[in-house]
Order: sequence, then structure tokens, then C-alpha cells
Amino acid sequence: MTPELVQKWMALRDDPRRFVRRLHIQDFHNRLRPIETLLPEQVAWFEALLEHRRVLGVKPRQGGWSTITNAFLFWKAYTSRHPRQILSMVHEDGSLRRFKQMVRLFWKHLPPELRAPLTIDNDDVIEFGHNGSAFHRLLAGGGGQARSYTFSDLYATEMGKWKMRTASNTSRERSSTQDETWASALATLHDPTAHIIVESTGAGPFGLYHDLYKKSLDPKSSWHLVFVPWTKFDRYQLPLSRDERRDLEQELDEEEQHLVRHFGVTLEQLAWRRLKMSDDNLSPTLFRREYPITHSEPFLADAHLWFDPKALAVMEKFARRPKLPWEPYIPPQPGRRYLISGDTAGGTGGDESSFKVIRDDLVECASLDGNTWPPHQQAQQVARLSQLYTVQGCRPPVIIEANRFGLDVIRACEDLGLNTWKDDDNDDFWTLGKAAGNTKRQAYVHARRIINDQLCTVTDAPTVAQLQTIVEKADGRIEAPGDSKRDPPIGHDDRADAFVIGLWGAHTMGWRPDRESVDTERDRIRRIMDRVGGWAVA
Repeated sequence: MTPELVQKWMALRDDPRRFVRRLHIQDFHNRLRPIETLLPEQVAWFEALLEHRRVLGVKPRQGGWSTITNAFLFWKAYTSRHPRQILSMVHEDGSLRRFKQMVRLFWKHLPPELRAPLTIDNDDVIEFGHNGSAFHRLLAGGGGQARSYTFSDLYATEMGKWKMRTASNTSRERSSTQDETWASALATLHDPTAHIIVESTGAGPFGLYHDLYKKSLDPKSSWHLVFVPWTKFDRYQLPLSRDERRDLEQELDEEEQHLVRHFGVTLEQLAWRRLKMSDDNLSPTLFRREYPITHSEPFLADAHLWFDPKALAVMEKFARRPKLPWEPYIPPQPGRRYLISGDTAGGTGGDESSFKVIRDDLVECASLDGNTWPPHQQAQQVARLSQLYTVQGCRPPVIIEANRFGLDVIRACEDLGLNTWKDDDNDDFWTLGKAAGNTKRQAYVHARRIINDQLCTVTDAPTVAQLQTIVEKADGRIEAPGDSKRDPPIGHDDRADAFVIGLWGAHTMGWRPDRESVDTERDRIRRIMDRVGGWAVA
């Protein structure tokens, strides 16, 4: 290469934004063109890849993120001074072929002076001769399939559609095929500059992808969550004439009116939504999973949901992710009353213990959660909240589920002088055993009315995510569905239980929901969110 070309190459090599935009792809119309201009929904994803090592993408179908991911990893591998081994794990043979074709197009349409020879080019591997970097492609399936290699970067696409455990592929430890596949891949990564990239459309509240999504909501997690709602994709709309707009506006159903009123969905977008649901035979729930408008919708269950997903989708707009160090979502205010509710756990790193602060207008003001506090430390966390939300000498009552570890926490709270809740018979709040009766069902029935009528505000995003998975099971239990492919099944409803207990405590004290105050609070939060850039996670 001439000195001038060497200089241009070095500038391009060190600038991934410029490099990626010069790569060639086949677009949605099968036309060959350079990437050049990224679509708006691709920008957030690309910037996340540049800034974070572990990135989790929650996306609508055909989001265009796999193209950007492969282009980014091609830049990383092709310009590396040392061999980088990229592992792409896909869920079907069609994606294997598509990824191979994509990487070959990137290479084939480089300038001739920069196009290194391929030393390996087959269905499984493409290796570049100038630095030994390679792309490896595997179909996500049986455990241990990646352990023969050492990889530099890992890209897992459509993880939500990876195989679950069946009778024919269960390991001795009875872990799922998804977990075995993932563990075998992670075991090969030893490079401190490794990227671990996961993106998928939704497949309900089960499996590895759902577990990683929940981790990404934790402020202590190393995962960075990226989500762009389907309404931000320009191509997801149909042009309408004036008459078509008028006719559609007059025949909107309740669901469509909800989308217009709460999410600003346009008539053109609703026309596209109708066509897509008809063409793909999608129910409203399946559409929300495949084309989410909030980042938790891909994890909705198919049926038997206890709470109205539309109401929870609105609440998710106003929910916020926890921060580190811990801080309340809404600080105490003079003249308001508060209560503290809780669901306890053993503090052994499994289930969370969760404690909520509920205001007298049924607004969640704080959520303090952890899975390593033993009962006496849980009581200390409750005391912390009680001190913070004691307003004008009025200590908040504390209502905690007395089952399992809860009674120990309640007694420790009483030893600390806290104002523990009692019923008319001076008993604690039980949901199991003879003392409970139907208390849990009563609490959940009451909570369903309050939540479905949007008479409360859930401020904690992980709590909304849990509420969206609560189902009524065949045996009448109301709880998270768990992962039926695991042994034992795992459910996640600790924060949801704590919030429902709080609503029940407010009900027993005569606190009545006030729609006007809830709307006022949401307007206040909306103004804050508008100032910081809206609702989408990025």
C-alpha cells in the first residue's frame, strides 16, 4: 500500500463508526449497498456496543441489530493486531447461512488493497489470513459444544428461541439446554476486552434470556440493557389517505384507543399493526411480545395473566430502574402518610427480601431489596425506611408477610420499636397455613382492581416486570409461573408480593385511591422523564 493509503487505513482502523458505515450489506429490498446511514433504532444499539462490554438487547422482530452487531465484530476482528476468535450462536440453520453471507459480504467488498486472503471459508468458520482472526458459527443446542475452543468475543442472537430442556436432552444435573449452552460458551472467554452481546425478541417469562433481562434491571449488574419500542421504527407504519384515516379513527377498538391515549401511537402505525396481526395471525398478547412498546412486554405469559398487561404497560412508562447507591424514588413530603410493606427471604443469595414504601395515595415511593440480608438485617433495613418516612412524628406502620422468615423479621422490628401492623384480632399478616384463610387471594383480588383501574403508581421497574408475569395456576395459586423447564421450578414474585401486601395494608387502614392525585403524580414524572430524554431504555 502507498503511504497515503496506509495513513487512511490507520485512521479508518481506529474509528469503528467510520469503518462500519463503509461495509456493504444487502438491505431489506435485497439491494447491495454500504451501511452509510444507520437507522434510528440501530444507533442506540451501536453506541451501546461501543461503550459497554456486556450488552443485552430487547427488540422487536426484524430490528436490524444483527447486521450492526456483525459489522461491529467484523471491525473488531479484522482490524485487530492479534487473532480474535468471534463466536456467534444462533437458534436456526437459516441464521447460520445468513451470518456467513453477511461476513463474506463485508470482506468481499473491502477495497482490494485491504482485502486479506481467507485461510478458512466453510459453513462453520471464516478465517482472515492477515491476522488469524476468525468468525465461528454454532447452532445453540447441546451442552459443551463450545468448549473445544478459546474465543475472544461472544454474540448470542435470538436467545429467547434457544432450545429448552426436553426428556431427550436433560443433563444429569437437570439443567436446561439453554443454560448448558451458555455456560459452555462463557467458559471459553478469557480475553479482558471480550464483548458478550445478547439480543432477542421475546418468548415469555421463562428461560435464560428472561433471567438475563431481570439481571439487567439490577443496578449492580454488569449488563447494559438496550430497548427501542416498535413505534420508533419508521418502517412500521402504512401510508393512509384522508378517507382511510377518517374511517380508521372512527373504528378504533379499546386496545387501539389505549395505545393512542397512553403511548401516542399514530393511525399509520395502527394500520400497520392491524396488517401485521392479520398476516402473522398474532393475538394482542403475542403482538406485544413480538413488537413490544415497553421493555418488559416480550416476557408476557400467553394467557391467565392476573393483572391487565395494558394497565401495567402504562405503569412501566413511569417506572424507574434502581440506582446505586440506594436512594428513594420519591422522598417523604409533609402532610402525607406512609406505610412499609415487605416480603422476606432467607438471605442466602436466592429469593429477594423486598420492602416497599406506599404513600396514602397508593404511590410507591421506595423499594429496598436484597438477597443477602438475614432476618435481623432485614429488620434494620425496615428501620432505615421507617426513620426516613416518619413525617411530623407519624411513624409508618409496617406490614410484613409472617410466613417462613417473616415472623422473625416482624419480631426483630418490634424489638427495634417499629410500628408493626396487626389485624383486628391483633394477629400478623399471614398468607399460608390455617391462620391465613384466603388472605393472599383477597390481597391479590384487591390489588387487581386497583392496578387494572390504574389507581396506583408502581415506580420500581423490576416490580412492574414481576407483576406482568403473575398468573393464576390450575391449583388456584396466584404467583409467578416459574420456569417449568427447570428442576425445581423457579418463580420471581418477591417485589410483586411486597407491593400487593402494601396495597392490602392501605386498604385495611381505609386509604382510598384518588385518581386525580395519581394523574398529578404521573404528570410530574412525565415532565421529569421528558427532560431526560423520554421512556426508552438505552
